[in-house]
Amino acid sequence: MHDELLSLDCPAVFIGHLPNHAVDSVKLDDFGGGRQMGEYLAGKGHRRVAHVTGPVFFKEAMARAEGFEAGFAAGGGVVDPALKFEGSYLPPSGQAAARWLVAAHGKALPTAVFFANYLMAAGALASFHDLGLRVPDDIAVAVFDDLPQLEFVRPRLTRVGSSPQVLAERATAMLLDRLSGEVTGPVRSEVLACTLSPFDT
Repeated sequence: MHDELLSLDCPAVFIGHLPNHAVDSVKLDDFGGGRQMGEYLAGKGHRRVAHVTGPVFFKEAMARAEGFEAGFAAGGGVVDPALKFEGSYLPPSGQAAARWLVAAHGKALPTAVFFANYLMAAGALASFHDLGLRVPDDIAVAVFDDLPQLEFVRPRLTRVGSSPQVLAERATAMLLDRLSGEVTGPVRSEVLACTLSPFDT
């Protein structure tokens, strides 16, 4: 799909990671956002944190995972491979991760779990409730995403990311720059910083 952009004869902006730099692009700082969360959880005193990643074949998912592990270790946390679960970014894998966590580590649960996106966290919240676990009393939940609907989720989740609106607005501005002729020349690749929104984690 990415290579098809090479043949475009009109201005375009790609939202996300674009390895071939065919057109202008804008994406989140996935590594930096993951690192922020790792540092934050370690700073709050968490030393054993489960980590539900996105699929390993997604570059962005691995950047989030690597950033989280780097930040958590730098803050004094212990990165334990036995507490890592590869998810699919979809709610059923969040449910599966919650069940796995209780089955494998129920006698010594980590104090928190970090999900690589909101959909998996939503699935896990349902399973934790069904399994009789209280969030955040029994286990805290943190997530990489900053979607508007998170404002309506209870308990409030500590999150890191940026609103899709911010990405869309920047992509639109970059496109208008090209259409107006204000910007010409080499392809631009911009990376937007993530914002950490802490709650009771």
